[in-house]
Amino acid sequence: METIILDKIKTVEFREYEVKKPRHIFENLIEEFRKDIPEDIQAGLFYYMNLSEKSLSAFRTGNTTLGNYLYSKMQSMNTYFIEPIHQGMISLDYALLAYKNYVENDFVLAEENIDRAIESALVQSNTFPYFAIIIGEQSLNKIRIFARTQNEERYKTEVMKILAFFMFNQHENESCKNLAEDLPLIDKQGMVKHIINNSYIAILKSSQDEKKTRLIFQQIFNALLKQNEFSGDQENLLIAMRCIDKIEDEDFLDYLNENFSHIKSSPQKLVKIIIENYLDKISNNQQLVNDEEFTKKLKTLGITI
Repeated sequence: METIILDKIKTVEFREYEVKKPRHIFENLIEEFRKDIPEDIQAGLFYYMNLSEKSLSAFRTGNTTLGNYLYSKMQSMNTYFIEPIHQGMISLDYALLAYKNYVENDFVLAEENIDRAIESALVQSNTFPYFAIIIGEQSLNKIRIFARTQNEERYKTEVMKILAFFMFNQHENESCKNLAEDLPLIDKQGMVKHIINNSYIAILKSSQDEKKTRLIFQQIFNALLKQNEFSGDQENLLIAMRCIDKIEDEDFLDYLNENFSHIKSSPQKLVKIIIENYLDKISNNQQLVNDEEFTKKLKTLGITI
């Protein structure tokens, strides 16, 4: 009978969170300052970004020869990087260079150029707050580097740092710590989901150990909870994070029921941790596994047993 139950648990399937693909942030940057940029400069910038996207696509598909050729063509075009978008364009240029370094397995240089991209993005965010999104994207790329090189201490630190930035407006640079505060809540929440889901994927790919990956994220979430027990904008997410430690409590199902809407709207990888940890606990309890109301709740979360 236990074998049957375990076989059922192995069939649990999770919907991955699908990141919405808005237009490229370059277009947002141009739109914000269009009146300040001459039309001929705008034309040059759009041509530059066309080459940049083609170069990135070539690197992603393994065509490094084409990627490098297109990248070299772009390097004579930085005269188009004028104020008030200068730092934003520098950031995007460093981001592409970092990816080029990454596919060439030069992880040290990739990290250095990601840091440069983030530094320029922080400066641009002072005049265009939405550009802080780039900080999240590039921090996620750093996490991917640390995961690929199996540097557990560094990827855990980076995940905590970037989540604290978007969740609690915290940053090690005092002049930058409130930049995320100016972002619309929906953008911050979207970025937090994006970071949690995709860093989980990167770390799992590195560790090849589902339980270890879940434990790593439990440690990250617990550290965030200790730093910020309550936060108005992110209280829903913190409630879901607290749910993990509630699993061992007798009233866990009551807590799950009371806070179901918070958990349902959480990043899918956070939901995955909650449910898989609970299923581990009850794997020898056929009554709960077969409970109609419980399985209905799981289906609402995108999980089928």
